Amino acid sequence: MDIEDIKEKIRREEYELSFHAEKERYEEDITIFDLETAVTDGEILEEYLDDPRGQSCLILGYSQKRPIHIVCGYTTTE
Repeated sequence: MDIEDIKEKIRREEYELSFHAEKERYEEDITIFDLETAVTDGEILEEYLDDPRGQSCLILGYSQKRPIHIVCGYTTTE
């Protein structure tokens, strides 16, 4: 996966959050701003090329000095 492509999708607001991501975000008090900041300033830690749900990666980024881990993947829906 290409981190610059992912960052551009965030900047253009061309992304969606899964139900699981929303649940985790609320439980950990992570705002959309925090999430977007962490991705746009983040780096890929691991790639999951053979994930049965589709290619994805683990990103580590920070928002307000808080580390945030985000799993990003491409969806097949349009």
